[in-house]
Amino acid sequence: MNVSLEPVLSSARFSSCRVDLSTSGVFTVGRSVGADVTLKHSVVSRKHAAVCMNRLGACFVIDFGSAQGTFLNSVRCVPNVLTRVRRGMMLR
Repeated sequence: MNVSLEPVLSSARFSSCRVDLSTSGVFTVGRSVGADVTLKHSVVSRKHAAVCMNRLGACFVIDFGSAQGTFLNSVRCVPNVLTRVRRGMMLR
């Protein structure tokens, strides 16, 4: 199954390629150098969120209570609650 995250911000460490979500069950996102996807932007927390994929290929995002929040198609995700991510959704 080919499932990937395609960053659209030029400040993303992976801006020139897709992140293959099928290689790991969970990818962390944040400013921290320890994050799987590092975003160097002032509105991104050090430990901002995680993108996860279950065995059936369904993707989810969880915001770790970041100050600026995590958004799917302009709707703010509830902190510390898994939110389903569907194909074509914009994660911000």
